[in-house]
Amino acid sequence: MELPDRGQPLDISYLLRMATEINTLNSTINSGRTQSSIKYFGETGVTDVSTSELVVYASSQSVTGNSTSDSGLTTRFDYSFKRAPIVTVSAQSSSDNVYCVIKSVSDRSCEVKLILPAGTTSSTTANISIIAIGERA
Repeated sequence: MELPDRGQPLDISYLLRMATEINTLNSTINSGRTQSSIKYFGETGVTDVSTSELVVYASSQSVTGNSTSDSGLTTRFDYSFKRAPIVTVSAQSSSDNVYCVIKSVSDRSCEVKLILPAGTTSSTTANISIIAIGERA
């Protein structure tokens, strides 16, 4: 669509063409979003999930404890998805050898266990971060 000359009055036909071009562009963008999909490999088999239905959940929690008094430091992240999402977790701590393990994942929550070095007697604090990607509930 050509641009009007400077100082040229805008007429109804030009405004109509502008609105038509905007609507065409909007339709193109929206149809592309709904046509994109990913494969979800779940318990019931493979399902196509539209990318417009994907949700990203990201959060962080601080957990404090030591390995002698806390045999299993766990924390729970609550969210809401249609199916169990893809989840990744990580631990950031000033102490060495602090790890986290995903104990369970469901469509409503993820439970994470913090593993501290053997013999850690002083209190250790770690930040557990989670990213979950799944289908909107």
